[in-house]
Amino acid sequence: MVDGLWSIVAAEGRRGLRSAVCGRRPKVCIKYPAGGIDTIYKACYLTAFTHVWNNLSRDEKKLDPRFRGDDMPVGYSGNISVTEFKAALLGRAVSLEFIPRTRDGDDMPLHQTEVRLIKSKPSPGPIPLIDTHTHLCDPVFDPDRDRVLDRARKAGVAAVFTVSETLADAEKNLKLAETHSMLKPLAGLYPGRIGDEAVEPVIELIRTNRKVLIGIGEVGLDFWKAGGEEERDRQRAVFGRFIDLALELDRPLNVHSRSAGRHAIAMLLEKGAARVQLHAFDGKASTALPAVEAGYFFSVPPSIVRSAQKQKLIKRLPLSCLLLETDSPVLGADPGIRNEPSAALQAAKAVSEIKDIQLQEVLEAALDNTRRLYGASVQGT
Repeated sequence: MVDGLWSIVAAEGRRGLRSAVCGRRPKVCIKYPAGGIDTIYKACYLTAFTHVWNNLSRDEKKLDPRFRGDDMPVGYSGNISVTEFKAALLGRAVSLEFIPRTRDGDDMPLHQTEVRLIKSKPSPGPIPLIDTHTHLCDPVFDPDRDRVLDRARKAGVAAVFTVSETLADAEKNLKLAETHSMLKPLAGLYPGRIGDEAVEPVIELIRTNRKVLIGIGEVGLDFWKAGGEEERDRQRAVFGRFIDLALELDRPLNVHSRSAGRHAIAMLLEKGAARVQLHAFDGKASTALPAVEAGYFFSVPPSIVRSAQKQKLIKRLPLSCLLLETDSPVLGADPGIRNEPSAALQAAKAVSEIKDIQLQEVLEAALDNTRRLYGASVQGT
């Protein structure tokens, strides 16, 4: 899309719409006529649904309550019916592709853009789940870790990402991955455990095992635990080093940002972080939007079923930026019960209900998004 479109939408205060379209920038450039904000609105709205073929899926049917009629927008031409058009908006059964026509090298007005219908292929069999943030190295799992993973496997989970909070956690994750192919290790340092003596050994471990580790995490900021500005500055300094390391090694960051979402995102953007997962984000949707525009991902835990904040957040974020997680053994649907990777399906079902879309679409998008961030090899099957 042309930059002018974003500036006009932004000027009208349509940040939610702007972010939904920008979540993964469409590759087709469509010029628009001078028709006011309604024309711009329709251009954004339609374009967001044109790229299922590029593994992009949007949930925008509720973004503009004025655009719910049975008629095609005036001026659009193409080979699609109203029924097919609505199906394209509501799911992945069909997709729309816009073909900008040119005349003497210039783009034609929006109303002369050709619209084509593209049928998407049905998914072959069950879609595997990937739990992108757990603490399976936690001693609470030592007595029955094998049974926990067996339950996860039976629930459709193909891979479980194990993050670390300490050097000991990271070393344990590497050992567990040697005997459990389902476990994918990460190494990091929890923001509340960043004594100067702890940072260097973790960084050295990451460098040494960079071919085995699928990412760096969990790392980030936790201002809920920070005792004062001095502690916050120390967290920022350490987080900055891990961001630099992720860029150097081209590894994804699995980020903790409790009570510090705005600050964490600002640091990531300032340093140019490219591959980022914000786990269990506890901030507002408006805070998250710059991260969505930068191509970052947000993972959803089962605790969303009891969190009004997370329900509001996920309702506004595009499906193209969502991942699944459990944060086991915590953040389960019931805070009094130990959480497990098998509960990742609960998070997916919650997203399906909140966005009023099929569970199949959520599972497809979550798998596609995980592969885009971590690579296709993380699936584990």
